[in-house]
Amino acid sequence: MLTVKRFAALDAMRGLTVAAMLLVNNAGDWSHVYAWLEHAAWHGCTPADLIFPFFLFIMGASLAMSVDAQISKASNVADIRKKILWRGLRLFMLGIALHLIAWALIDGRQFRLLGVLQRIGICYAVVACLITYVRQLPSLALLSLAAMLAYWALLGWGGSYEPHLNLVDKIDTAMLGKLAYSFDVQTGLAQEPEGLLSTVMAMMSVLTGVWAGRAMRDRS
Repeated sequence: MLTVKRFAALDAMRGLTVAAMLLVNNAGDWSHVYAWLEHAAWHGCTPADLIFPFFLFIMGASLAMSVDAQISKASNVADIRKKILWRGLRLFMLGIALHLIAWALIDGRQFRLLGVLQRIGICYAVVACLITYVRQLPSLALLSLAAMLAYWALLGWGGSYEPHLNLVDKIDTAMLGKLAYSFDVQTGLAQEPEGLLSTVMAMMSVLTGVWAGRAMRDRS
């Protein structure tokens, strides 16, 4: 049976992040909320904006330990990749199922294709498969740097960083439309916090966790 060593620091971070998530999601009557419990409207960053990236970081750290341990004991890495893709698909479909339930039971609720669980599933599948192919830290660092530079260049090429005018929103409007988190019928403009292009940077949060997880494991 495969066993992976637990790290108290990682467990503590996971617990604190869950507690912070519950606090942000249940911050009161929503008429009187501390500013730091709300997401930034657009520019800037609040503690509430860090919760999801922290979850992705924790997932990356856990991946570094579990996937590396599986590879060290596996005779066929292809089987590991199949399991990774299947788990990622299940997370994605669970998110779809929850949105379908909300759409069916809540009056006025529109169906949303993407969301938190869907993004977690995509990031998990891509990063976990990636680290089965790219084993060395320098190579992962170069890939991450290239991805971030490409993302920055694409946003700059898009011509604006403002809402609905940036490339991220333009792609989500064109590809998701009414299936996005918000859609203005009059203007035809959409916004999706867990959109298509922006998922690239979410994967970078997971990869940062992979580096941290390997550092913790190697120094223990």
